[in-house]
Amino acid sequence: MIDQKKPTHVIAEDIIAASKRIAPYIKHTELYCIEENIYIKAEYEQYMKSFKVRGAANAVLRLSDSQKKNGLVTRSSGNFAQGLSYIAKELGLSATIVMPEHAPKTKVLATQSLGTTVILKGSQHAESQAVVDTLASEKGLTKMHPFDDKDVIAGQGTAMIEICEALNSIEYFFCPISGGGLMAGCATYLKSVHPNAVIVAVEPEGANDYFLSRQAGKAVRLDQCMSVADGLMAPSVGEFCRPLLDYYVDDVQVVSDDDILLAMKLLHKKNYLVEPSGAAAYAGYLSYKRRYNLENKITVVMGSGGNYDVV
Repeated sequence: MIDQKKPTHVIAEDIIAASKRIAPYIKHTELYCIEENIYIKAEYEQYMKSFKVRGAANAVLRLSDSQKKNGLVTRSSGNFAQGLSYIAKELGLSATIVMPEHAPKTKVLATQSLGTTVILKGSQHAESQAVVDTLASEKGLTKMHPFDDKDVIAGQGTAMIEICEALNSIEYFFCPISGGGLMAGCATYLKSVHPNAVIVAVEPEGANDYFLSRQAGKAVRLDQCMSVADGLMAPSVGEFCRPLLDYYVDDVQVVSDDDILLAMKLLHKKNYLVEPSGAAAYAGYLSYKRRYNLENKITVVMGSGGNYDVV
């Protein structure tokens, strides 16, 4: 923890309320034991194969009737696109998603299959966001942010409620970080139940803005991100996410693309079918235990997603 002022814009009670609100729209995913005392939260088995449906559902359900009726628009590399599209279809709402031109075909096709309008534009978040802003202005669509939204953060944190219900003790928690919504929500709830748990954020080398931010003591925004983990390439963590991360996250582990691909291969051998972004937390654990003794420590890694192109 690097900030001594406890954030109050998202608290454990918000996450508990979100859990009750979204219950009809999500799966209670499994917590598998990879090896002794090491567990993976199987959000890659969630609806649309990603945790993103949790935050999308909570955020959409919190909108006013008029906001819902206007139609939804967001940008996403793929997993939030699918999560938002899924909940929009469930509620009979229209949605438009701006995705980068390099988005995995699996994610594009899955999003389109839900009846969503998909626009492929640009390669960086800023380009996609400009299209979102224009559509919201010209067509009156309701903008949804993929991670930097209090209701999205609370929704993502509901995965940790399920983890804490399954385990009496958690000593280490590893979670991938991009925009930071999943980690912000999960860390907030975990520290409310197990305040001594060590929380480690995992970032790829090519998108390590939060690691650099903690080193610099101020927000760092990357001009360009590159990683095999397409879901972890936000150039900076969100403004709502950052105070929660600064307060609750104990450490950051940076991993290489090779680390991620190796972790993915190891998990696939055991039939845990994660995508590269979903393997990052396990890669972080494997790297972290080379530096610190984690033997016999009850550890959870977040298997955040399972959408990948088979080649």
